[in-house]
Amino acid sequence: SEITDAENFSLTYENSYQILTVDEPFSGAEPESYVLVKCGAPAPELSGELADAQQITVPITSLYSASTTHLPLVTELGVLDTLTGVSSGSFVSDAAARDRIASGDVVEYAAGGTVDTEAVVLAAPDVLMTGGSDDPAYTQLRESGIGVVANAEWLEATPLGRAEWIKVMAALTGTEERAAEVYGDIRTRYLDV
Repeated sequence: SEITDAENFSLTYENSYQILTVDEPFSGAEPESYVLVKCGAPAPELSGELADAQQITVPITSLYSASTTHLPLVTELGVLDTLTGVSSGSFVSDAAARDRIASGDVVEYAAGGTVDTEAVVLAAPDVLMTGGSDDPAYTQLRESGIGVVANAEWLEATPLGRAEWIKVMAALTGTEERAAEVYGDIRTRYLDV
């Protein structure tokens, strides 16, 4: 993925892994980096600033989403089946996602606004994507081996910057080519207007 408009994240590529860095994971926070290791590749030996970075095997097959703004990302990329948890189903308006909630394929993990840490650890999703906020439960989840990835698209200064966060989801789901097509179309239509 090549980043053109977003300013709050970057992706760099190594042989068997990518480095996703979110410059400001929530308002006023220090940058966070995540090492996205291709499935089947050995875990890389990391040093320096990356020594303590979370390592997440990609493509992920299970995603817990803290914000409904993530749902269009998985829908547009054709990977809605990776969605297995939402913070609160009452905020979901996407019909396909509501069907997955009704069928039990997607569970609620933070009804009432409080993350049920034990339920998330038991479910063991590959990634819990935050909504660009900090929660004490996220530290506990990271320590339990759950990948906690910040999505702070709302801190982008432009609509195109926000839309380009589809490439973050693509890096996690292995759908970079599709993301380039979707984002390219969004960008073209936006600039035409």
